[in-house]
Amino acid sequence: MIAVRHRPRVACAALVWVIVAQGCSAYDPELLQRAPVRPGTNQGDAQVPGAGAGGRAGAGAGGRAGAGAGGRAGAGGAPGDAGVMDATVPADAQPDLDGALSDGAVDSGGDGAIDTDAGCGEGAGAHDCCLDDPDKTAPGMCGCGIADADADGDRTADCVDGCPGDAMKTSAGVCGCGRPDSDQGALVSCAGLRDALVHRYRFDGSGTTVTDSRGDHDGVVINTQLDGTGRLDLAGGSSDEYVDLPNGMISALTNATFEVWLTWNGGNGWQRIFDFGDSNAAEGSQGTGTSYLFLTPQTPSPSLVMRVAYTANGSANETRLSASAALPSSGMHHVAVVIDDGNNQMHLYQDGASVGSVAFSGSLSAIDDVNNWLGRSQYGTDPELDGSLHELRIYEAPLSAAQIALSFADGPDPAYLEP
Repeated sequence: MIAVRHRPRVACAALVWVIVAQGCSAYDPELLQRAPVRPGTNQGDAQVPGAGAGGRAGAGAGGRAGAGAGGRAGAGGAPGDAGVMDATVPADAQPDLDGALSDGAVDSGGDGAIDTDAGCGEGAGAHDCCLDDPDKTAPGMCGCGIADADADGDRTADCVDGCPGDAMKTSAGVCGCGRPDSDQGALVSCAGLRDALVHRYRFDGSGTTVTDSRGDHDGVVINTQLDGTGRLDLAGGSSDEYVDLPNGMISALTNATFEVWLTWNGGNGWQRIFDFGDSNAAEGSQGTGTSYLFLTPQTPSPSLVMRVAYTANGSANETRLSASAALPSSGMHHVAVVIDDGNNQMHLYQDGASVGSVAFSGSLSAIDDVNNWLGRSQYGTDPELDGSLHELRIYEAPLSAAQIALSFADGPDPAYLEP
């Protein structure tokens, strides 16, 4: 059966008629009945019977005669080319390559032609705008050839959804996919971390300056240097390799969280991850600790546990909090000490999980922090840290357990903490 299409009426009014087989011709039956047949030996456009179905013959040179279904031939014209598309047929009337005539491309007018003036895939009267896509008749959100899948059910196709697995967000925002940009009940965001962070040391670059990318308290590497790897390697033992941070930065805090990513290589007890305070010796010198807040990866035998300790007046008055085991000596680990002065609590975390808490009646302001050291103890008999520092952060707030877990999960270099 011959399918016939119609061009817009403006073309018909101009009396330009093209009849092509395979559902791609264009004519207007109503105007055709009123249009005169123009005589002439060279016009070639009077409708006459053809040699086959749908054929036309012109009376002179340039005329065309159908040699068969959809074929064309004429004196001086092109030979019959059954099935070849007329170049003047609109793009939206091209052959239905995906065989989707039954999935939206219909003949709403009953004129034997597929409608070309209806919307793509919009019900009755629609036509197929994705000719080579067997699954779609309209581009939708993703275009032809790409399914409009919506994995998280947020009514935004995955192809344009910046967070295709997060039903709450369609773009990463500040905190990234998978978490809100502001706290929502039990769901914590990165906002609390960003707002409370006052000092951040990433140990990148080279030389002896440890840059505070959040504040203006740069540190100095002593007896070694940064090598551009993004970590600071310390030899431990009696190497006297450590980092010296500016005076007074710890005692200026009321509530605080100290968070470190490090790799510890093991060794003797009483090494220091950090030790903020003073000794009975001159500033910058080790002696016997007087006031301090320190974190050691392991106490000596027999206890062999990670411990945080605070005192404002010698070791006899320490507030101590110990984990159940030493910090593992393989791979990078996360440790955090929280001073919650408002609730009189001190907390210790390892790899995002709490390992204990204890009542805390002291204050950071009571520490005479003229020796703010990473990897070195106030006590001259203690060894230096044998390991690598990857990142240190200091917050002016007691981070919650959920915030600590979030920070650990995001690792030592999250984009939302970039300056």
